[in-house]
Amino acid sequence: MHLRSFRRAFSLIELIVVVAILLLLAGVLVPLVTKELDAARMARAQTDMKTTADAFNRYYSHTSTWPGNSNVTPKQFAASSTSGNLTGYACLYTNSFNRKGWNGPYLNSGVSNGGSWTIAVAGSGSTAARGLVDPWGNLYRVYTYAKNTAIGAGGGIVLHCAGPNLQFEMNATQCATGTMVGDDLLQVVTRGL
Repeated sequence: MHLRSFRRAFSLIELIVVVAILLLLAGVLVPLVTKELDAARMARAQTDMKTTADAFNRYYSHTSTWPGNSNVTPKQFAASSTSGNLTGYACLYTNSFNRKGWNGPYLNSGVSNGGSWTIAVAGSGSTAARGLVDPWGNLYRVYTYAKNTAIGAGGGIVLHCAGPNLQFEMNATQCATGTMVGDDLLQVVTRGL
């Protein structure tokens, strides 16, 4: 009886076949995984904005004033339309304006900035934005619409995310009316101030 010695290595053809199979699998799996990651990021952005909208509404229900970065009354807040990055809002973490009925903190996420908590702080230079930022590392936007504007008599507050392409494609009017453009995401906080 003749004993055969076992091969201890792959031949070049076998290696090429194995590499080809791995490349084929990677070609199929990478787009699927990328699609799932994008969907998860979109879901996280929607959850972040919903959580923030809920915090705004709870603050209002307790204090009868919408949260802001300055000590204004509801009437003053509703008198002008503004937009900007969702930064600051220390009033959601501490009763910085001594509002009657304040029962916070209203958010669990944010960033310590100079000894006080805020939703987020903008980056500068090579420093990225910090705090409650979208899954792509950018700041969310907040729009406040005055009463009696083009969006209706009640005014409103809307949160806005640029989405995966990192470009804010919707303008203030489109955000107010819910006219979706590109991959941007929106969350209405309120339609009446």
